[in-house]
Amino acid sequence: MIYKDIAPYYDMLMKDIDYELWTSYLMDITEIYSVSVEKVLDLGAGTGNSSIPLIKRNLNVIFLDRSYYMLMEAKKKVNNGFFVAGDFKNIPLKTDFTLVYSLFDSLNYLMTEEDLGRCFRDVWRILLPDGFFIFDMNTVKGVRMIATEGERVEELDNLYSIWRYHLKDDIITLYLTLFIKKGKEYIRIDEIHQERGYDIEIVNGILKESGFEVIANYECFKMERANKNSKRVMFVCKKKNF
Repeated sequence: MIYKDIAPYYDMLMKDIDYELWTSYLMDITEIYSVSVEKVLDLGAGTGNSSIPLIKRNLNVIFLDRSYYMLMEAKKKVNNGFFVAGDFKNIPLKTDFTLVYSLFDSLNYLMTEEDLGRCFRDVWRILLPDGFFIFDMNTVKGVRMIATEGERVEELDNLYSIWRYHLKDDIITLYLTLFIKKGKEYIRIDEIHQERGYDIEIVNGILKESGFEVIANYECFKMERANKNSKRVMFVCKKKNF
C-alpha cells in the first residue's frame, strides 16, 4: 500500500512546498466565482497540509484520502477534523458539499480515463446543486517534464531519499527509496508511485460527460488560460443540474 511506511516522513520530504500559496490560490478562485465554502471536501487530503490553512480561515473541511496512514498524520495536527479513508472512485459520503477540491495532482493517480470518469461522477453525486469542483492535474507535457529529472538524492535530518523517475506511455513511475537513521543503523523503505498525464481536452470531455460545466482551465497559480504547452492545469467546474 502506497503512503503507508513513508507517511510519518511525508511532511519532511515535502518541506519546501508552499501550502499557503496553494490554498490562497484556491481561495482566490472561490472568490472570483462566488463559490460557497459552507461545507468543503478535500479529496486527497494526505497529511492535511492543504486543509489546515482553510480550517484556520474557519472553513468546515472534511479530510478524505485513500491512505489511512496519511490521515493518521493529519489527525495529529487537527483536533476537530473529520477524517475519511476512501476511494476516489467510490466516495463513502452523502450529498451535501458546496465545494470539492483536490490539490497536488492527486487525480493523476487515476490511471485510466474510465477511473477518472468514475471519480468525476461520484464527485458530481456528493455536490449540492451549483456546487463547485476545483482541482489541478499534470498534463502529458507535465509528466514528461518531471521525468527529465531522472534521478536525484536528497539529504535531510537523519533521512536520505533517492528519487528515480521512469516514463512510459505518458505514465511516470517514481521509485522512491528512503534511508532513515535509527541509532547507529538505517531503516530502508521502498515505495513505487505512478501518475498518468492527461491532456486538457481529455479531462474537459470526461468532466462534461460526468455532468459538469467547465468554467475555466487555468495555468496553475495564475489567472491565465491554460494552453497546449501547460504543464499543470487548475480545472474549475460547476455541477450541472438536470
